[in-house]
Amino acid sequence: MKRFIFLLAFAATVLFLSQPIIAADEDIKQVVIIRYPIEPMAFQGVVDGFKKAMASQGLREGRDVIYIDILTRWKDERSVPEVLDAVKRYKKKAALFVTCGWVSLYVKQALKGSDTPQIFVPVLDSVALELVPGLSHPSGLNITGVYLMYPPGKVLRLAMALIPGLKRMAYVYDSRIPADLSYKKAFETVTETGAVKVIYPDIAKGMNEVTRVIRRSDVQAVCYLVGGMRYVKELNELGVPIVTAYAFDVDETALKKRLAKEKATLAGYFNPFSYCGFRAGLMAARILTGTKAGEIAPEAARQMLFINLTTSKMFLIPIDLQALETADLVIR
Repeated sequence: MKRFIFLLAFAATVLFLSQPIIAADEDIKQVVIIRYPIEPMAFQGVVDGFKKAMASQGLREGRDVIYIDILTRWKDERSVPEVLDAVKRYKKKAALFVTCGWVSLYVKQALKGSDTPQIFVPVLDSVALELVPGLSHPSGLNITGVYLMYPPGKVLRLAMALIPGLKRMAYVYDSRIPADLSYKKAFETVTETGAVKVIYPDIAKGMNEVTRVIRRSDVQAVCYLVGGMRYVKELNELGVPIVTAYAFDVDETALKKRLAKEKATLAGYFNPFSYCGFRAGLMAARILTGTKAGEIAPEAARQMLFINLTTSKMFLIPIDLQALETADLVIR
């Protein structure tokens, strides 16, 4: 009988040791992701890249980390109450907040006084500078992240390099969208390209008003960021070359498909959001294993330049070889 009991206990011990070790609930990190429905993928590339990086660092979903993925109903400030409610609900339990785009500003404000770190991914460089004091070194604050480099001066210089004799350009923005307002403010502070006059049609006043202002002002190039994405078709029908910066998730394959429809888009910059998410995931892994967010310097996203030769031919705009050699992607 004693031998039977011993064998039974031994078998139970072996069976126990052979089972996978499941982390206790308190050992599982809770990461809250807050994003909004920006076209075309609502930052899904960020989420996928982030999780991939976390897994590569040994932080597996469901075992080491639980993701609470909050997608707001609106892409503009109508979603602010949802964002603030999410922070209030999770800030005492979450190990980390990951915030996409302009909502990062509201999350930082709501986390004031909290020990919970925040990673922004991605935001415009102008928005990042409202979140941290500088972009080239650790901030010492409880926040870091990945930012998009879309300085207006760079967009203007690109337009000037491609469009001979450029004198007037329109930045089409939406005054209801914080990212658009930040970019407008940055445009207005640019002085090095004073040879080009920039006008600012506001989509909040209606697309008919934007069309009227652009045609009346005789602009030679159009730029848009977030707000203009809802009216890409109408902007492409204005008969004016578009030189822009895409602030949404797009890779090379998706960009080629998009430009096949956007006949007036001549050139611009884009950042694959999956890359942004991956870099943020590596930051998060460091934070969750002991590094303070303020000890990690913000990172610039991988910015890529494209030139659309189909559009240049349509507008009879010659593109020289030097410009083509600087492009990461040439659409033929």
